[in-house]
Amino acid sequence: MMRGTFDVERRVTQRNRCYLGGVIRFSGLSTLDCLVTNLSADGARVVCSQQAILPSLVFLEITKRRKIFQGNIIWNGYNEFGMRFIRHDYSAKIIPFPQRVPL
Repeated sequence: MMRGTFDVERRVTQRNRCYLGGVIRFSGLSTLDCLVTNLSADGARVVCSQQAILPSLVFLEITKRRKIFQGNIIWNGYNEFGMRFIRHDYSAKIIPFPQRVPL
């Protein structure tokens, strides 16, 4: 009998695969471009183009969905990490680019 298997699913909500561009905001004005590859109501899996040392508390902004999520990093790898949301749906106020002015 095998004990201590690692295939136990601990997620409460279903995760969905996605490819959404985003920005990680941390430590005041610091930002890091990222790609969200899995998203659920409780958290996300995030891939970054470069390795970075991040604090445990970050904000994830998904521009296309106009959402900002605050969360804790619960695991990390070389250039990816998983986060659990603390608060979400800040109804991000994304300011549109001004309309093109003819010259």
